[in-house]
Amino acid sequence: MSHVMSSKGGLITTATRVLSLSKTADPLLGAERLLMSNDRGSLQRAYKELLQVSTSGDIISTTYNTSSAWLKQHGFFKDMQRDNDITYYVVGRGRKGVDPATGEEFSFEVQNMGGASLIGKNHYCVPRAMGVSAGEEKRFAGHLGRINMQVLKAAKDEAGTGDALLGAAVNFSGPPSFIEYQLQQLASESPDAFVITGCDDATQRLRLKEMLSRNERRMVKLTHRSTTGMLLTDAHLSEVGFDIPAVLVKEDGEFVAVDEVYL
Repeated sequence: MSHVMSSKGGLITTATRVLSLSKTADPLLGAERLLMSNDRGSLQRAYKELLQVSTSGDIISTTYNTSSAWLKQHGFFKDMQRDNDITYYVVGRGRKGVDPATGEEFSFEVQNMGGASLIGKNHYCVPRAMGVSAGEEKRFAGHLGRINMQVLKAAKDEAGTGDALLGAAVNFSGPPSFIEYQLQQLASESPDAFVITGCDDATQRLRLKEMLSRNERRMVKLTHRSTTGMLLTDAHLSEVGFDIPAVLVKEDGEFVAVDEVYL
């Protein structure tokens, strides 16, 4: 039986129970629950209920597919009818006009979510009718995955009981570099495990192992640019990477079974 120790010291095996929420009827199958504050509150309550019926050693998965490939496949990046409060512009307010409900004039209305850029500006401009760049699709999907993990962590804090492990859902689809970026972003939220779907054939599993190897936790000397633009190497060591186990699962309807575990 394949098994590894989780970051919390628990044993993850192919017999470990993975609990996840049901998919919704929306084309995004649940990822839409991350887009608005009220829906995130409802999602947090649903995760809390799941945590309350879990037992020690269970993995509670963030469930929903937030990969850029999934969002793009379902037209999210061009869907001007789907509201969200986590990007820079308010959806549908990209031109001057008057709010029909309040009579308020608006022009390129913005909101405070979406993540800060290097110059302190919110940088996610999603959706866009003229298309979103591949890089922004990747970054937005990573941000959405982190939000999902944050909601699950908040649910566990609110529940206040239980020793279930928290799993970050990753769908193994799209460009490999995008998948690796998703793993790196989710790792920053310190899940106990990655719960990976869609990684079924030998080639995909080899690629996953290579990703985990490249990102294993280690001490390195980082580099930085001086004020004159020269690339300098730090004198001290810094920790990079992660040592989060990857739990490969297979789905059969609402049933999720652990197939293999990698560290």
